[in-house]
Amino acid sequence: MSQGSSSSSAPKPTGGKTVGELLVIEKRVNALQLAEAREEQKRSGGRLTSALVKLGHMSDKELAEFLGGQFNVPSIDLENFDIDESAYQAVSREICAKHVIIPVSKAGDTLVVAFADPSDLFVRDDLRFLTKCKIEVVVAPEASIKKAID
Repeated sequence: MSQGSSSSSAPKPTGGKTVGELLVIEKRVNALQLAEAREEQKRSGGRLTSALVKLGHMSDKELAEFLGGQFNVPSIDLENFDIDESAYQAVSREICAKHVIIPVSKAGDTLVVAFADPSDLFVRDDLRFLTKCKIEVVVAPEASIKKAID
């Protein structure tokens, strides 16, 4: 199963609309671009949002800002953010790469984690269980997260 399909089954604080539908409603992409991205997603696997960026329909930064607004979480620029080493060590590199997340800071029992896809509530729950921390979500561009993991 591709990573892209997991977010469509997760509960959405977006009135039941998918991220793709919201992007069309908000006129960030048109229906043709969305259909093209869905085809690309089927071909290459991965997230629909990744396909939109890959095809040049949105920038990674525009997408992160849009997702932050839709899910009411702040977006951060990892290029200008010092990642806390103790936070980074709280989650394995494999889990970070698989879910396109990266822990960025830790204060007490709260772990701040940057997500490329903040709609994935299952990953939040898994992180809470794995780290025994409260998870505070921020959103960051996928490419920035992947770069920080490497």
